[in-house]
Amino acid sequence: METRVTRLETEFTYVRRDLDEIKAALTDLRVGQDSIREDVASLKAQLAEKPSRGFVIGTVIAIFGLCAGMVGATVTTLQYLQGTL
Repeated sequence: METRVTRLETEFTYVRRDLDEIKAALTDLRVGQDSIREDVASLKAQLAEKPSRGFVIGTVIAIFGLCAGMVGATVTTLQYLQGTL
């Protein structure tokens, strides 16, 4: 009987050690999870400040339109100055 009790005490020591390791690992995971949440919140805030895709596309189209208009106005002015218009 004494041998069985000693064996159970030894096994319990190992179980306790393993549980302590699991508890430490879970604590580390919680700290890492909090860090990830902070990083995601920071990224969301940064993305909220960026212009949307529609704004960028609209701006590019407007710039191309202005350039085309300037080219057209320049061509018309040159033709007028040459007297062909």
